[in-house]
Amino acid sequence: MLIETPLLASAADREFTSTQLQQHVGAGRLTLDEFSERAAAVYRARTIGELQALLRDLPIAPVGPASSSSRWQRWAGIVVLLLVTLIATALLLIAGHVGSMNDMMGGGMMGG
Repeated sequence: MLIETPLLASAADREFTSTQLQQHVGAGRLTLDEFSERAAAVYRARTIGELQALLRDLPIAPVGPASSSSRWQRWAGIVVLLLVTLIATALLLIAGHVGSMNDMMGGGMMGG
């Protein structure tokens, strides 16, 4: 059983959790959508307890030397995370741009 801990997570803790999630995607336990959500949460996590929660419903994956398959999965996970981040950023920028245009148009009509 995992114990919730308020200890701050390190970059190595996040990398370990990310690697575990990637192995579970490779084993078919997580879909790419589930992986994307959890991978984003890995890099938002501040404590070890938050990282442990992301793995709570998964068996402990064996950790061994990186094979070419796990290296590919690591890069695939990074690419997915980057794509999710880019899409979210673009949506926020578009929403902000549309909102500011609406403010300008609304303000111009009401002031005139």
